[in-house]
Amino acid sequence: MATKFLYISKALSCASAIALYFFCSVTIASAETKTNDNSKDAVKENIQKLLGKRECRGCYLEVAILNGLNLKEVDLSNANLNFARLNLATLRGANLRKSSLLGTNFNGADISEADFRGADTTGATFLGAYTLDTLFGDLPEEESSVPQTNAKSTVENSAESDELIISEPISGPERKEIELISPAVVD
Repeated sequence: MATKFLYISKALSCASAIALYFFCSVTIASAETKTNDNSKDAVKENIQKLLGKRECRGCYLEVAILNGLNLKEVDLSNANLNFARLNLATLRGANLRKSSLLGTNFNGADISEADFRGADTTGATFLGAYTLDTLFGDLPEEESSVPQTNAKSTVENSAESDELIISEPISGPERKEIELISPAVVD
């Protein structure tokens, strides 16, 4: 009898575990759908804001499809554009400072004079992009998030702001005269 009881309790535990699994999976799936719908709505709203105001600082535009749009001189600083598609878009003079651009496609886009300093472009593609005067890399120290210090330089012989620094030319090897030899004439 005890064996039957143990067998039934194990069967009930297994059945309740299966029921709990299905309940949780349905709940999680509906929560994911709700989250995906909310993010899609947020992306749509942010695209409208971007097109209307020409700026969307700190906006959530993950996986947005912005192919071929004229986004000249827009401000997308600190925006999340991870895995977005900006193929053949015009971003001339755009501000993308400190934006997250993981896996973003800029293929064939005009990003000339755009500012990508401080942006995370890991995995981003720029195949055929027009990049004349585009700024990549780190932000200048005065614009970065690192707090400034008031420590004075301890380097000796540093010039004051109104001093003129004159450097002497570096001496090199002595000049030698080159003798030109005419080629031999063969008859």
